[in-house]
Amino acid sequence: MNLPIDIKKKVLQDYNYSDGKKVIYIFEQLYSENINTKIIIQVIRSVLFLADGDFDVIKEYCNPSLQVDPRDIVMEAEEMAGNPGHWFSITFDDMKGFNGELPETEEYNNDDLSF
Repeated sequence: MNLPIDIKKKVLQDYNYSDGKKVIYIFEQLYSENINTKIIIQVIRSVLFLADGDFDVIKEYCNPSLQVDPRDIVMEAEEMAGNPGHWFSITFDDMKGFNGELPETEEYNNDDLSF
């Protein structure tokens, strides 16, 4: 399984080569075991954020498999990031400029409706 590139880049940023290889392996196993879990990539990003470079935290959450309900992991990470809701569904690169608001769409045209 190929993890999204932003996850691999974040692992390389947060871990030395040896630990990084282990983290990638754990995440690939986690993904393959939870392929039907719709939010698994969001969960992996959340675990990586919560670990903040600490390999032991990765092991606590993921070894031998997810130790906590995936939704709880995402909620914990979003709370820690100070931005609840849809935060870890975007890439780490997109998070840098993310302010919690949905992107703007085309300008509203007044159609004279009362709502």
